[in-house]
Amino acid sequence: MADLVQFVHLSSAAVSIDTTSRDYPAFTQAGGGLDNAALKQSEWIERSEPAEVGFGAWGAGPTAVLLKQDSGWTYGALVNHVWSYEGWGDNEVNATFLQPFVTYTTKTFTTFGVNTESTYDWQAHQWSVPLNFSVAQLLKLGNQPVQFTIGGKYYADSPEGGPD
Repeated sequence: MADLVQFVHLSSAAVSIDTTSRDYPAFTQAGGGLDNAALKQSEWIERSEPAEVGFGAWGAGPTAVLLKQDSGWTYGALVNHVWSYEGWGDNEVNATFLQPFVTYTTKTFTTFGVNTESTYDWQAHQWSVPLNFSVAQLLKLGNQPVQFTIGGKYYADSPEGGPD
């Protein structure tokens, strides 16, 4: 397992679940304001073998998530920033992650979604900007809710040698 890269990302966000509406879980509504908001600390720990595969660093930083639900629409953003603070490698980590999202769910539980999982590397001054598109259908098989999803990804920007 000399080429194994292990990456653990520890993050938490406050989301409440309401299982009483339409027998399907949903985010709790909060009467016209933000449905859910959280500000937490994000921390990641990386262990790489061999060392040249990974960053060889520990990192931490703030994480925030905001979302709103209204008439089938869910929209918001997840944002975090990570700085390395200790490690055994030569690389410094200074990265911002942005994930704005919007979905629409129909009365028949079909969900159309679009988001981006953009990362800006402040050390290399470069973006990675994948755009994600998805369509999902929630069904009940017996008493068990099951969701089938199909989607695609397009990179609007990526580092040299990165995905197209």
